[in-house]
Amino acid sequence: MKLIAAGFTLILVGFMLIFLGVLMQSSLNVATTPNTQFAGLILLGPIPIAFGNVPASTLSNLIIVGIIFTIVMLIIYLIMFIIGRRTTRFPPY
Repeated sequence: MKLIAAGFTLILVGFMLIFLGVLMQSSLNVATTPNTQFAGLILLGPIPIAFGNVPASTLSNLIIVGIIFTIVMLIIYLIMFIIGRRTTRFPPY
């Protein structure tokens, strides 16, 4: 029980440290650079969604990275599906 409590405590302390680090970094960035840019990529299934206030070339690069990532994940899924079908074709009983 003590190890579980210690684990939860370490996780909680880690989250608090990350949160404080983000707050400190954001307060430094706001004070020094008022013109910040951001960009992000969200994958909803096989559909990449890019967002941000950066030039259009950066967003198109993000979409290309998302499409490449989606293709790689589909290839890995198909390989695992084929391997799974081969191993479960003959049940062990």
